Amino acid sequence: MLSTPVAARPLQTRSLRWAGLASRIVEAPTSAQRLHEAAAWLRARRRDEQLVILAHSLEAGSSLVRHVVGSSGSAGGSAFGWRVATLPRLAAALAAPALAARGVAVAGHLVLEAICARLVHEHGVRHALGRFEPIADRPGLVRALARTLRELRLAGVEAASL
Repeated sequence: MLSTPVAARPLQTRSLRWAGLASRIVEAPTSAQRLHEAAAWLRARRRDEQLVILAHSLEAGSSLVRHVVGSSGSAGGSAFGWRVATLPRLAAALAAPALAARGVAVAGHLVLEAICARLVHEHGVRHALGRFEPIADRPGLVRALARTLRELRLAGVEAASL
């Protein structure tokens, strides 16, 4: 299958409104083009405007904000109300009220590993780890248990079926 060469693909932008929020989606073949468009869009915003800047990582988004604020020419530039988020963090923040209403909380990787470490420790003290008893003190057991639990959740396996 033939595809269009990267250089031949044009920059595309779309504006949309979702849940009362204005959004702009930029599709470009190179990251330099996407960053240029994002910086130009941010320069056109007020510094006190409430914005969520969705980035691949918090570091990448913060770097973009620093670049835009620093290149504005004003001494000691700042932007109040510009928040940087990643897609998983934004999803968690948007889902939090509905999850809280159901009595459920979002637990990240570190929280899940901490819970697994506590379970392994408590069961190890009681010698209730069965075939995992010989490797209870190994650093990989807790991480493997947490990874297995994440995979089971992603597969939609209910706790009652285990």
